[in-house]
Amino acid sequence: MASTGSINLHLVDGTRKPIPGDLKLLIRVIDGRQKTIATKWLKGADIPITGLPYDNSPADWYTIIVHADGYEDGALYPVRLQKDGSSTPT
Repeated sequence: MASTGSINLHLVDGTRKPIPGDLKLLIRVIDGRQKTIATKWLKGADIPITGLPYDNSPADWYTIIVHADGYEDGALYPVRLQKDGSSTPT
């Protein structure tokens, strides 16, 4: 069985306040090989992204891109995935 990990997103606006819970977000998850792993519409300021492939290589350095109407797009890189654990980008 392949190893996996998770990323926990805590999304805030430009004033560092949590975004509205009903705000529709487009989340893209891209691995270190530039392969899109997931693209989903979600809602909420706290978003767990689970079951991401982990293979102890540069592919474990993920990019997260978030789009929401009325906001500038945001991206996080690198988000280093932890084997069988959880990463929280800062």
